[in-house]
Amino acid sequence: KEFRATTGKLFNGKARLYYRDSTYLPGGQNWNGRDVFWSRGNGWVFGALAMILRDLPADHADRAWFVDLYRRMAEGVVACQQADGSWHPDLADPKTPDCPEMSGTSFFTYGFIWGLNNGLLDPVVYEPGARKGWAAICRAMDESGRLGWVQQVGSSPTAELKPDYFEFYATGAYLCAAKELC
Repeated sequence: KEFRATTGKLFNGKARLYYRDSTYLPGGQNWNGRDVFWSRGNGWVFGALAMILRDLPADHADRAWFVDLYRRMAEGVVACQQADGSWHPDLADPKTPDCPEMSGTSFFTYGFIWGLNNGLLDPVVYEPGARKGWAAICRAMDESGRLGWVQQVGSSPTAELKPDYFEFYATGAYLCAAKELC
């Protein structure tokens, strides 16, 4: 019930992405007038949809609604993927900043691989994105195995990211993706 209510308020059907909260609804655009769709926030939702569908019984009354939402969101997510396989902090404005963000990239890659493994996504459309996302994640690992280019704790896309920015939530998303590869 709450997921549906939140989706009704924050899901942009045209972009097929979520606003972070009501302060980002149309009228809460960034400095150049574009809507803000936060990579990590949408990554959390997309990863959560995969987990909900993983655990939701096949005969659950709401399963078709969640499958439809998951597929619609997958369309929005794949449209925002960059040529290098990553997603940037602000999905609607990838030039601000023009760099990868690995927590969103890891969650999206996990969601794609899970959907492919479970027959919910078309391999022709989504397998290339999953492969490119995984390659971007691997390139963002440092010599000690830490995943860099992770936006620090915050409430919106950041204007600054560096290769040595690490956070545990990105590692968790990376591990979800890695598990789906096995």
